[in-house]
Amino acid sequence: MVAPDEGSPPTRYGPASVVAVLVTSLVLGVLSWALVPWIYLSIVLIPPVLVVVIAAAFLLAGGRRQQQVGRGMLIGCLTVPATLIVCLPLLFLL
Repeated sequence: MVAPDEGSPPTRYGPASVVAVLVTSLVLGVLSWALVPWIYLSIVLIPPVLVVVIAAAFLLAGGRRQQQVGRGMLIGCLTVPATLIVCLPLLFLL
């Protein structure tokens, strides 16, 4: 196994990013699936997503580990619109 040399650039994504993506996806995904039967209540998801985006922006200004968590949170925020874009048309087809 090769050890990383001291001159290597810092990693943009790491275990902290993966955990942040999983937690953010789980929380926002459960909220979106719970509100899908009531399409108009999906608007309720906008404030939590904005809070997560603002928190991630603050984390991106921090150190290396905080930046990894911030990037993971931003990636996790993409699950809510992706879920609604993919699944709402399927609900109307059924």
